Amino acid sequence: MLLRSLLFFFAWISFLLGMIGIFIPLLPTTPFLILSAFLFSKSSEKFHQWILSLPMAGPAIKEWRNHRVVRTKAKILCFVMISMSLYFILINNDIILLVKILVSLLLSSVLVYILTRKSMILMTALTMMTFASGCSSVGYIFEQGLGQFKLQWNSQSNDSLIKDPNIDQKYKDKIVLVEDAKKYFYHYFNKKIQPIYSQTTFLPDEAVTYLVVASEPTKIEAYEFSFPFVGSFPYLGFFKKESAESFSKGLQKEEKLVTWVRPVYAYSTLGYFEDRILSSFFHYDDIELVELVFHELFHTIFFLKGDVEINENLATYFSAELLKEYYKGQDLLIEFEKSRLKMEKSHQEIVRLIHILRNEFDKLGPYMTSKSADELTSRFVQEVFHPQMTLFCQELKLEMDHCYQSQETWNQASFAAFLTYEEEQLEIASWRKGVEGELKHFYFWLDQQKNIFEKSNEDSFVSFIQKEMERL
Repeated sequence: MLLRSLLFFFAWISFLLGMIGIFIPLLPTTPFLILSAFLFSKSSEKFHQWILSLPMAGPAIKEWRNHRVVRTKAKILCFVMISMSLYFILINNDIILLVKILVSLLLSSVLVYILTRKSMILMTALTMMTFASGCSSVGYIFEQGLGQFKLQWNSQSNDSLIKDPNIDQKYKDKIVLVEDAKKYFYHYFNKKIQPIYSQTTFLPDEAVTYLVVASEPTKIEAYEFSFPFVGSFPYLGFFKKESAESFSKGLQKEEKLVTWVRPVYAYSTLGYFEDRILSSFFHYDDIELVELVFHELFHTIFFLKGDVEINENLATYFSAELLKEYYKGQDLLIEFEKSRLKMEKSHQEIVRLIHILRNEFDKLGPYMTSKSADELTSRFVQEVFHPQMTLFCQELKLEMDHCYQSQETWNQASFAAFLTYEEEQLEIASWRKGVEGELKHFYFWLDQQKNIFEKSNEDSFVSFIQKEMERL
């Protein structure tokens, strides 16, 4: 009886430590929950079943008990939290050296043990960082992890904000609109409604993150940032604008790359965290906001590992098409589609102009230097790109404050970023034509093809789909 009581007592201690670990980056959560479940199984069947029923703990514990595996999400959270903890401990001068060594050894041992356990799927360490992130330095991980933590911690439930008399009504209306769009999205695709966007975070800045895109001076091609376990990505994200600008300057100085920093008003963590509605969303008009929500939610039902471009392009395509269903028959949609058509034409003109510059690069080939490439790009932007785009926007009767293309800071990096995302949109539209039925049927077919692709030896999803289209 005494032994059972002690086990029961330590089960609660372990559980509480696991709960603390959710909010404080000094403790890993998953190991304590697994230990708590084990101790409950030896001391109280009632509480053993209770902890297994918890959404935040049950699945991880069951997978450990049945297969001796740790969920990928748990590995990622454990990696982020322990890395943040180690960084905090090592830079804190108030902690004596012996404590630093002992705690670092303990946390490192826990981290190594967790990361070396099998997963139900191959580890995609730090995937959530790929939408706002990605660098192996501990300082970077700490900053981005802290930024994500603040997004989660500083949120309030939508219900409480809607009832709060101090919240501006226009913000309440936006929150209600997001919730309605979310319900519509999951119902349309016959998916279970997820808790995403159930809470709202008001940000200190206009944007939530800032992306850094880079290119070699002699190319119009996005530089790939590569990381172990995760893959390569054509950008790097920062929660702080000054950090993005500092990193951008570092790439220019040390790597001799051309860079471009742009604000991002929304991103998805793919379910690794419960995404919040962000005040940066309110930057958009209602119809743009609904499309944005559809775009981000699409990442929760379709994600191809290691291919940022196709994920973004598919989300853009499906959000635009679903928007037509959501606002079907409304004058608001008609006006929006007219404006969109003009914007698409302007995008096509940008692509055409970028190819002209790229051809000039190709002509010079090995004779081109970084200096001559910068001079050629600068001259092209001033003498060709800006004048052509200004004239084109005037012909389309696009207001100049909406014709952002002629007002952007254009260089090799921004041209590369634009070209990457625009060219694949045309391919997706052609895929849709080869599949009968509504938009949802195209999604079901595409999701089925993704599952087949992931089990195949093919390297490119785009090439894989093109081959399938030829068979249809």
